[in-house]
Amino acid sequence: MDAKIETLTPAAELARDNPVRFPNESAAYRAARRALLAEEMELRRHLERVAAQCSIPRSSGADRAGSGLAHWPMPYRSLRRV
Repeated sequence: MDAKIETLTPAAELARDNPVRFPNESAAYRAARRALLAEEMELRRHLERVAAQCSIPRSSGADRAGSGLAHWPMPYRSLRRV
């Protein structure tokens, strides 16, 4: 089976093309906002990659019996919500 390869537009390019402007903003302010926006996009992408890696398959109660989690009324997976 072929893996789907997703090509993302670079965050710096997306930030550069962002049409949002503020009245009377200076060039320095615009550059700082653009850099911050690119970093925020990269952070979001990183968080999405980490979240995908954190997918833990739900185990049955028998699997949790030896792990010390058998007494928990909820599956471990629901504890990861932040």
